[in-house]
Amino acid sequence: MCPCGCRELMGIFFKNPIDGGQPIDDNDRNLWQRQGDTIENLTLTPSILRRSDCGWHGFITNGQIRTV
Repeated sequence: MCPCGCRELMGIFFKNPIDGGQPIDDNDRNLWQRQGDTIENLTLTPSILRRSDCGWHGFITNGQIRTV
């Protein structure tokens, strides 16, 4: 769910999936680099920007969500 509180679902696609599988090959999709293997230690780069709905922008670093 979006961290802004709008309760909308978000999909984040990893360049390096946690399960070791191949990432989705879709040139129209942004892929995030993942570090960590649990929600508690997850870091994603680059930042996340919702271009629709609420427009939330922020970072996930070491499991912490920070709005910018």
